[in-house]
Amino acid sequence: MDGGSRHSDSHHTTSAHSRPVEQEDAHPIALKRRRVAEFGGRRGSGAFVLCNLAPLLLLLSALLAPARGQNVTVNTLCNFDFDCNVFGHKCLASIAPYKYISSTQRVCRCPAENYAGGDCNTTTCIGGVTSPCNNHGECRYLDGSCNCDTGWIGTGCTAQCPTAGGLVCSNFGTCVLSGPSSAVCQCQNGRKGPACEIECVGGMNNPCAGHGVCQDDGTCVCDGSYRGQDCSMACPGLMGFADRITCSSHGTCTLSAECECDSNWRGAACNLECPTLDGVACAARGVCNTRGNCTCFTGMRGVSCEKECAGGSQNPCNGHGECLADASCSCQH
Repeated sequence: MDGGSRHSDSHHTTSAHSRPVEQEDAHPIALKRRRVAEFGGRRGSGAFVLCNLAPLLLLLSALLAPARGQNVTVNTLCNFDFDCNVFGHKCLASIAPYKYISSTQRVCRCPAENYAGGDCNTTTCIGGVTSPCNNHGECRYLDGSCNCDTGWIGTGCTAQCPTAGGLVCSNFGTCVLSGPSSAVCQCQNGRKGPACEIECVGGMNNPCAGHGVCQDDGTCVCDGSYRGQDCSMACPGLMGFADRITCSSHGTCTLSAECECDSNWRGAACNLECPTLDGVACAARGVCNTRGNCTCFTGMRGVSCEKECAGGSQNPCNGHGECLADASCSCQH
């Protein structure tokens, strides 16, 4: 029976060492070893990842770990299936907390936001220990540069962007530095205001109808030949070589895009000249109508009313005939 017992014990011992790895790994105290493909910047170095450490071992590893910031290789990628810690002064959780990459990958990080660099000790973030990234950004742990919060820009996140409704540049512009600690919005076409919060008259697709300049308050200053709040109304006028000649240069265009003509000009575009005598329209003996013709007073004839009928303007043809266009009389019989 002793032999049987020894055989049984031997068989039991052999079976324990020959169990599949999956069964051994299932033991709560067991240490799972997984080889890291790239560890400390060297491929195939033979380092091991310790997974599912018992609380006692975790405490022991933390106590034995080197001081913070020493022998920590940043950006060491650890591939594993469970929550693992890399032992041997590399990526130890008590020294360099992991950054979650995926369900099977994490990467070493420095212990505090104001530390950076390959050993978490040689580089401090912009703004220093007390105010890293001006407290408006996250320190990039590899080089100590700042990844600014939304609405802040600058090397050290010192410039605040203009906002409206909680949106940087109202989502209609780009925030750019205007000084070491100041920022402005470069607005898209058709937007104005410090935070691009004002839409120009005519809208973003056609501000000022393409015939004016949008002002800071969103109103339009129209080009010379256009009127209206959105500069969409063209003033009458003759077309020149490059543009319309407003009111043919013989009048003034009103806010309603109508021409008020000079004294000797008529027509919607002030392009009809009244007949004159010595520079006086209709020789002051008639009225120039909208067609640019003279309507002469009684007893006056001629294109510019320059002819007086026989008998004079008070009694043409002595009241006994008709004054013709040439100012002659056709007498009654």
